[in-house]
Amino acid sequence: MAAFLVQLVLVQGYMLVICRSRSLGKGTVIGFAGWVWGIALTVALASESMLAAGLLLPYLLWSPVGTWVTWQMRQLNR
Repeated sequence: MAAFLVQLVLVQGYMLVICRSRSLGKGTVIGFAGWVWGIALTVALASESMLAAGLLLPYLLWSPVGTWVTWQMRQLNR
């Protein structure tokens, strides 16, 4: 359950860090960290429950898109 809590903090922290620090670079780092943590969590869950691992797949597909968009906004705002 602690691993899911870390995932939740990373996902929710993404927007909070961007809004509070006004730094798209920090948001990009947190978004990427959330995606990497999500992959690790999915791999760890796959041995226990394929259904649980499968429920993380939409996040694993969407998270890199959000991170890439944040990175692109950072490039545009330079």
